[in-house]
Amino acid sequence: MRAKQDSSDAFGSNSPSFSNIDRTLEKLLFLSGHNLYKAIQSQSNITIVQPGSGGVDTNRIVNAIEQGKNIQRLTCSICNKILWKPTCCSNCENSFCKDCMGQWLQTIQSKHKKCPFKCSFKEKKAHPVVKDMLSDLQVRCCYVINGCKEILTYDALEKHQNECEFNALPCKECKKPTLKKELSPHEENCPDKIIMCHKCETSMKRIKMRAHTEVACLQSQVMILTNRTKMLMSKVKALETWKAQKEGKIVFEIEKEEEKEKEFGEYEFRY
Repeated sequence: MRAKQDSSDAFGSNSPSFSNIDRTLEKLLFLSGHNLYKAIQSQSNITIVQPGSGGVDTNRIVNAIEQGKNIQRLTCSICNKILWKPTCCSNCENSFCKDCMGQWLQTIQSKHKKCPFKCSFKEKKAHPVVKDMLSDLQVRCCYVINGCKEILTYDALEKHQNECEFNALPCKECKKPTLKKELSPHEENCPDKIIMCHKCETSMKRIKMRAHTEVACLQSQVMILTNRTKMLMSKVKALETWKAQKEGKIVFEIEKEEEKEKEFGEYEFRY
């Protein structure tokens, strides 16, 4: 009797109805079977997934049939997905995803924060029974859509997803979603990467370098040499002007000194 009471407390007084559980489990069985892998393998596009936002999709639960009604009991009432990092309302004892509850409370303008079941919300840790049931789940990685076939325990899921090589990240050059394991070689050989012709020092996208013929390269080299010649001529002219000004100043100072000496000599002769 005690165990039954603990299980009831874990899911609160307003737990969801289980009248449609058989239909739900049939759907989960279909979605979690081999058909899911076939659908994924037929996809050619890579998708950027952001794990940790809301709960875990129910179609990723592999052992849904074995868990039976627990699947419904472990569903967040806000996002309708499997609880992720669950938190609990101390008044009604219902559990929610921590992120979902945070977003829910932000949407409430009143100073008195209420949970989805209309009671005053006061956060507490999720019931141990809920945590134990979550730990029993076998879950596909969120990057299954990109080809990852790993099936992990609920507790090991976050660490794996943080390191999964099927995580898709945008290429810094073309911004195209690329698998983490392929990102480095892709960025190195990306068609949109800016590279330089070592002959004419012209920078352009790699994809345009194919059209950079020898004639175009020679034309660029001639243009570069012409510009450099103009720059050098400009510098030479500036140096010559500076030199002429410097020499003119020296001549002027010499003439000035000579005039002073001449005036001083005339003054001595006079007296």
